[in-house]
Amino acid sequence: MRTTYFSVVRPATLAAVAIIVLGTLSANAQTGVPAGSREKSATVINLPNRTLQRTTFQTVAGVGTSCSTAGCQVTAVAFTRPMACPVAAGQTCTLYLHLEGQALVSANDNGLFRFLVDGVAPNPGPTDPNGFYSWDDANPTSGVPNARSYSVTAKVKNTSKNQLHTIEVDIGCEDSTGDGCSAFLGFANLSTGVYTP
Repeated sequence: MRTTYFSVVRPATLAAVAIIVLGTLSANAQTGVPAGSREKSATVINLPNRTLQRTTFQTVAGVGTSCSTAGCQVTAVAFTRPMACPVAAGQTCTLYLHLEGQALVSANDNGLFRFLVDGVAPNPGPTDPNGFYSWDDANPTSGVPNARSYSVTAKVKNTSKNQLHTIEVDIGCEDSTGDGCSAFLGFANLSTGVYTP
């Protein structure tokens, strides 16, 4: 004779299981990560054995810019200065630029920082190929100053001993609404470190 066993699950136990399952699905949905999926790791560029040679600090109390045509993009220089790379011709330095400040952009438009070293985008950056970093995009409440911070790294190579390399950081905007844009960088600091090699 064969015996069959049945497991009785109480309603309270079913409810607890449902809460756990729904909670897990909800957490995955809120983080934007499908259950069971993994993102690829970012590309990491290591710059080992750098020695800090000097730092400089600059401050600004307010720089603004604007444009008025559909789709326009505009920038204004917030910080600029020459930085000496204290090595011989043919050798390299690593520059580290760290910007912190209050920034705002007109509602629903794109707020931009632009970093340039010797007139080109810093390498390895990270920025886009033109040196831009977007710090706010199509935000309907972006017309209020908020703390913003961003850093970039640039390797430079001297063509002469102790060559001066020009750094520049701009504030800017790009119109997304068809009526122009405006951007403003309030109280802000720029720290620049020069490392060798």
